[in-house]
Amino acid sequence: MNKWILIFSRLFFFPFLLYVVFCDPANCFALPTSSTHKIKSITVVADDNYPPYIFRSADGKLQGILVDEWSLWEKKTGIPVQLFGMDWWKAKEFLTDGKADVIDTIFFTAERAAVLDFSKPYATLEVPIFFNKDISGISGLASLRGFTIGVKTGDTCVDVLKKSGVTTLLEYQNYEEIIQAAADGTIKVYCMDKPPALYYLYKKDLEARFRHTQPLFTGQFHRAVLKGRTELLDKVEQGFSLISDDERRMIERKWMGLALHSSSSLVRYGLYSALGVVLIMALLVLWNTMLRKRVSAQTSELRTALVKLGANEALLKAIIESLPYDFYAIDMEGRYFMQNNASVRRWGNVIGKRPDEIILHFPDQTQWLENNRRAFNGEMIKQETEYVIRGENHHFLEMVMPIWSADQQMLGILGVNFDLTDQRYIEDAFRESMRKYRALIETTHTGFVILDKDGLVFDANAEYVRLTGHGRLSEIVNRPVADWTADSMKERNADAVLKCFARGGIRDYEVDYVDKQGRITSVEINAKVVDTKNGRQILTLCRDITERKKIDEQLQQSQKLEAIGKLAGGVAHDFNNILSAIIGYATLMQMQLADGDPNSRNIEQILHASERAATLIRRLLSFSRKQVIALNFCDLNDIVRRAENLLFRLIREDIELKTVCTDHALTVLADAAQLEQVLMNLITNARDAMPDGGAITIRTGTVFMDMDFVKSHGYGATGEYARIAVSDTGAGMDAATQARIFAPFFTTKEQGKGTGLGLSMVYGIVKQHNGYIDVRSEPGRGSTFSVYLPLSKEGVAEERWEVEPVQPQGGLETILVAEDDSTVRTLTATILRSHGYTVIEAGDGEDAVAQFVANRDLVQLLLLDGIMPRKNGKEAYLEIRKMNPGIKVIFISGYAENIINWEGMLEPGVSFLMKPLAPSVLLKKVRENLDANWR
Repeated sequence: MNKWILIFSRLFFFPFLLYVVFCDPANCFALPTSSTHKIKSITVVADDNYPPYIFRSADGKLQGILVDEWSLWEKKTGIPVQLFGMDWWKAKEFLTDGKADVIDTIFFTAERAAVLDFSKPYATLEVPIFFNKDISGISGLASLRGFTIGVKTGDTCVDVLKKSGVTTLLEYQNYEEIIQAAADGTIKVYCMDKPPALYYLYKKDLEARFRHTQPLFTGQFHRAVLKGRTELLDKVEQGFSLISDDERRMIERKWMGLALHSSSSLVRYGLYSALGVVLIMALLVLWNTMLRKRVSAQTSELRTALVKLGANEALLKAIIESLPYDFYAIDMEGRYFMQNNASVRRWGNVIGKRPDEIILHFPDQTQWLENNRRAFNGEMIKQETEYVIRGENHHFLEMVMPIWSADQQMLGILGVNFDLTDQRYIEDAFRESMRKYRALIETTHTGFVILDKDGLVFDANAEYVRLTGHGRLSEIVNRPVADWTADSMKERNADAVLKCFARGGIRDYEVDYVDKQGRITSVEINAKVVDTKNGRQILTLCRDITERKKIDEQLQQSQKLEAIGKLAGGVAHDFNNILSAIIGYATLMQMQLADGDPNSRNIEQILHASERAATLIRRLLSFSRKQVIALNFCDLNDIVRRAENLLFRLIREDIELKTVCTDHALTVLADAAQLEQVLMNLITNARDAMPDGGAITIRTGTVFMDMDFVKSHGYGATGEYARIAVSDTGAGMDAATQARIFAPFFTTKEQGKGTGLGLSMVYGIVKQHNGYIDVRSEPGRGSTFSVYLPLSKEGVAEERWEVEPVQPQGGLETILVAEDDSTVRTLTATILRSHGYTVIEAGDGEDAVAQFVANRDLVQLLLLDGIMPRKNGKEAYLEIRKMNPGIKVIFISGYAENIINWEGMLEPGVSFLMKPLAPSVLLKKVRENLDANWR
């Protein structure tokens, strides 16, 4: 009976005891207040949107844990407290502006510590990422890129996100605005402290719509004052130390969800409890009789069950001990009471110890204790983490969970650590290898593609995607390479893939890829078959050789032109000597004939034929780029306009010629006569391509050659160019004809109607001007020839107009003539002597030097052939100039390569004549040089 009375008294008086304890805490636990003689009152600011710590009620009144604690602080210390709640950023401004003494609900950071002094932490808070349940794949900072993250202005998580490279942030003034934005769908992902997040999610009935990650970090609430106000901070800390743990727990229970009952409710519940006890006692008496009867029957069953339980316990213990993972358990007092062998080997025997006695490295200790705390609060923790054990980093998959009894009473926590260190090293090494591999193949200018056993694209880098003419990898994955292979090569390329699989690889295989616009890219392929986890695959390296092939073709063309040029130059020297003799003697004969002599007509035909032959030689030299050009700064528009009248004479009446010039000068460094020759040849070709009439248009303009232009056209150096384009509406050309159009002696005209040197000469002139020429044409759609010349910023040179030719004058001076061809030398001497000059003849360069030494005081002009045996004209001149620096010289040559390439030759006092030349031209140049005052 006494036993039941004891039970009843405990049940009945326990509520009353709770009432006494919790309803009158000031009387039970009041402590003496501290002295307040220095601080009369304090002003505290805090975020007013942080439930359950501090937030506003429906009527706008501040409430929460901190409101109650500061109220109790005021009661304990006797110091009046003014607590203001406001937006977080404003609260910080209040403190820094001196409008407040203390700021509450603040996280510690190094930046803040520079201007603030902090109290000890009084609450630990998790800061995870919250996201809409419809989004998958968000697990941490790395997975946030591409999302707009909602954050509160001034929050610590803003700095954490930005330092991790997450910068697409949408800032709000308070937490409730963030939750409302998430509810409206304005944001799908947001980062905020867990307590207010859960409060507003539940308040707005949104908890089912959102999930959260493991914490990005945990922060701790502090109270802080401006730097240097340590006396105030100490007073704040002392005041809070007066609040007992029971008082603090009572406040937390009030706002964490355990409602505080009133005294009337407690009495009512006590009466109900007493009535229940009476009923239970009656039932117990009845059941006691029945139970005794059943006890003896079940005793034997219990013994059997205990034996089985012992066996099962031994089996469970054996299983736990054999696990290769750390396995431990902590009781409700925070001490280890179970540990398997793996844990003993790693941590030593920890039975009876606390976790903080084992983990001595502070960051590890904080993480470990935080996980335990969360497990004691009913959470199941599963995360990857690192701990330092005997100076070495170990990576674990850590699981910590509460241990519940059958009646849902917590008995402690259970922990399992899976050591992933070796696996992590392997994974890190693999990831690093893959990162380097990907970076390598993505930064190289070589295309890389992996083909599967069916010849379909498995993976490729950006360069290969470009080679195929596509913009994204997804456009070519799981497609055969035949889809972008040129039609003429599809079958051959398919066979190459099969042969590659059969032989294990392929080298230096060339194929053409075609993009959607029809542009062709030539590719050189080297491939090898390898066995992978995805089966046999072809690893292929592809190089873009389009430019190389164009350069090879240009090199072959250049070599052909160079060979013909050398031939032309060699022929020109001797042939011009012959023509010089023919023209010279024919001119002398013409001068000696009387008016009306019948032979005059024959001589004119000889001179006309000789001039045609000389023109052909000039074309050969121009084509081979051995012709001398006179470069001046001139306006390309002026050249076109001046040549227009001449060009009209070249076309027929059924052809319309139109010129379209820019309204601003196009200054180029060029030989205007040579460019006129280019226009004449292009107009002549255009005319011949339109036998039934048509239209020719000449346009001028500017073009900037960038790298895209150079790559697409296959030639050029970057810079600004003047462009002259000649377009016709004629028959046009196919690709094969275009490829050969500038080749020497190639012509599409009937036999006898073209030499095949016209466009070759144009090509040579353009190249001599450091320019470029190309043709765009299609059969039946006409042709357009474009000439590009480097644009200059210099002004246009002043034009010199030729005066009407006059009868050349003679003279009495002495001229040294050096020419190895006796016929030409004799002719030249005859022409000069016939006009009063004294002539000293020399057969080669050394003879010229000897003759000058013998007649140094007499010779006033040197007339030297450029190419002579023993010493050429240049070498003879240099030697003579040492003896007489002021000696004047005229070089005559039918092959001017050496003259062109001699830098500084055409200086004052040095002239040049190209063979063949008429006697009048020779006499005029001689007189000009003798009369010129070069000094």
